Amino acid sequence: MYWTFSWQLYPSISHVKLSNRKVSFGSRKYTAIRASVSPSESGGSAAPIAPLQLESPIGQFLSQILTSHPHLVPAAVDQQLELLKTDRDAEQQKEEPSPAGTDIVLYRRIAEVKANERKKTLEEILYALVVQKFMDADVSLVPAISPSSSEPSGQIDTWPSQDDKLEHLHSPEANEMIQNHLSLILGSRLGDNSAVAQISKLRVGQVYAASIMYGYFLRRVDQRFQLEKSMKVLPQGVDYEDGSIQQVAGEDISGDRSDTSFRSTTQTHPELTSWSAGGVSPGGFGQGIKPSRLRNYVMSFDGETLQRYATIRSREAIGMIEKHTEALFGRPEIVITPQVCSKATGLEKFDHPIKVNGNLRFLVVGDWGRKGDYNQSAVALQMGKIGEELDIDFVVSTGDNFYTNGLTGEDDPNFLESFTNVYKAKSLQNQWYTVLGNHDYRGDVMAQLSPYLRKIDSRWICLRSFIINAEFAEIFMVDTTPFVKEYFVETEHTYDWRNVMPQKTYTENVLKDLENALSESRAKWKIVVGHHAIRSVGHHGDTNELVERLLPILRAYDVDLYMNGHDHCLEHISDTESPIQFLTSGAGSKAWRGDVKGLNREDVKFFYDGQGFMSVQMTPTHVEIESYDVFGKVLHKWSRSKQLHHIVI
Repeated sequence: MYWTFSWQLYPSISHVKLSNRKVSFGSRKYTAIRASVSPSESGGSAAPIAPLQLESPIGQFLSQILTSHPHLVPAAVDQQLELLKTDRDAEQQKEEPSPAGTDIVLYRRIAEVKANERKKTLEEILYALVVQKFMDADVSLVPAISPSSSEPSGQIDTWPSQDDKLEHLHSPEANEMIQNHLSLILGSRLGDNSAVAQISKLRVGQVYAASIMYGYFLRRVDQRFQLEKSMKVLPQGVDYEDGSIQQVAGEDISGDRSDTSFRSTTQTHPELTSWSAGGVSPGGFGQGIKPSRLRNYVMSFDGETLQRYATIRSREAIGMIEKHTEALFGRPEIVITPQVCSKATGLEKFDHPIKVNGNLRFLVVGDWGRKGDYNQSAVALQMGKIGEELDIDFVVSTGDNFYTNGLTGEDDPNFLESFTNVYKAKSLQNQWYTVLGNHDYRGDVMAQLSPYLRKIDSRWICLRSFIINAEFAEIFMVDTTPFVKEYFVETEHTYDWRNVMPQKTYTENVLKDLENALSESRAKWKIVVGHHAIRSVGHHGDTNELVERLLPILRAYDVDLYMNGHDHCLEHISDTESPIQFLTSGAGSKAWRGDVKGLNREDVKFFYDGQGFMSVQMTPTHVEIESYDVFGKVLHKWSRSKQLHHIVI
């Protein structure tokens, strides 16, 4: 869906309580922004104070105070925080039942539910405080954006500008930076109040969320700037306005940081992110950017300082921004649209839009399809819980989807018994992107690849090799089974090699397509997924054919992660000659206890021989991997941060 935004001048608008952010600092006239949607999508309502409606008991209590006595909100918040602290301390003092006890699972589940309730309450407390600050400044928040049925064109409400009020909230230097920020978004349209631009709803939401985070970044650096300015200790050269707006940054600013929590550092300086993919500013990003003292001051920061100021401090703050943005714009419908990238192998690319919060989160599981047995159902239960907590976008399967010999045909009940009826959690109803494993090749491969299965369960997407494009990340799914020579000579099992023979030609085409796709990729993060391990200390060990043929390509094109299944374990190994991380997630059901070799290798960061799965959480500048056991316990964390090539200040 696309909205058409127009900027028009009005002499006055009366009896309107809700306003938008300003578009022009120089105008003292009232500016209204109108968003048009198709009439078929009309209908909706407006929130009285803010778009997000608070749901927890404490949140509803604070909502009532905001409506009746907003000046009492800070005192009420202090009281509720003290009660939350008392409740948390009491929970921590309780003794956990013995591991042998039958109540331990229930105990942990109750503790988990209470922790999630506290997190939600903290988010809503933060939100109430933010709304109260806006009320103190006599600045109203924009309501939930929904079309009005009163206008045949589908245009929604209009709101007057409050430039005077908004300008007084910031210093002159910060106002200059805000003007530059708007120039980045609007380009040449910034000074044209009659300009019309067509922007997707998803893109508007992403820009809006990024602007919120930029606002917090700006407030923090401006406070430091004003302090140093008053003390006359500003860095030398800050007052020079040389007009330079770009600074080349290092690629990797922090290396491997296995002890860093993604949820507390998940969002960074949003001005680092390019929105050019959405066509927000066809007039060109950076048009109208003016030199400013505050921008020069920020450009004097080293990478570590910039990262510190650009980081949102808590996962509750991130949650608040996400929920507010979705309450304002609604949750966009994800439409998966494949496009053929290679005629040689039929390589397809699936564009999977990220949500308006700008994050990408997904689970990775492999070697799972056993009709719920061997703890498959238990792993699925925890996947559902973690998936809900992270609000995942999709699931990646690393192959061996149906044991022991794949599917017998399109109507094989094993598809329902091992997939649809096992992964029933609400959070797991998103898309599943799957590759084939060697056990899948022992059955009817064409059945797993058949579009008919999508009619049975619309989550299912399985191709031999394909690409998932998620804006700042691309995931390259690779069919690795035909690379393994022993499958073509062994007599114990029969494999379905239709459309694969001759093997040499097929594998050469797979590598050629992958290399072409990697060379053309402009994604900040590149992930390759296959069934077989390149590096592993599990039962199968390294796959020599992939070490010889695939690994050189991954190194040459700066791939960040290679993820696989095959070995029934969870595993993390670092490449000794590149930044590539090898991650095995093949513990979706049956595990091979004690089947490990070379565990003392220097490159081995983690190994677990039980059932479980992994999660991947990403932003344009940060990635974190977590490994979970069958109880949902985090066994291992690894993270890495990057800066974009060009920091636009």
